[in-house]
Amino acid sequence: MGYEPAVSPQLAVRRGRAAIEFYKAAFDARELYRVGGPLVYATAVDRSEPEDGGFRLAGPEGEFVVDGPPAASVRVDVRRAAAQTGGDLRWGDRVVPLAAGPTASLVLPMSAGVDLGRASAVPVRLRARDAWVRFSADAAP
Repeated sequence: MGYEPAVSPQLAVRRGRAAIEFYKAAFDARELYRVGGPLVYATAVDRSEPEDGGFRLAGPEGEFVVDGPPAASVRVDVRRAAAQTGGDLRWGDRVVPLAAGPTASLVLPMSAGVDLGRASAVPVRLRARDAWVRFSADAAP
């Protein structure tokens, strides 16, 4: 028999259930795993796997929802197996090309997301082969 992956729900935000329901309705999301904290959280909405405080992409792309205070900035760290050209990060409506190397770091605003009141939610798509990504708070609001 093959291995069956399992999902263990873990939630550490106020009104977390309402937030997850909003993500499902607004972004057609399916929560598989959430990492982060204490200010910014990332939820994989594809088959990316949690690894070392971030996510290992399950293929050449990963899709996530990042949530946190609207005034926060989010640091996005991307590691690839080898230096490569191409690849980008869609942060809300903005597309940011990745630097041509094995690592890339970006700082992006939570204000680019959908306003949920005390929090914003940003839909994210990362295109990078053989990549790992981590989302963390860059500065307190």
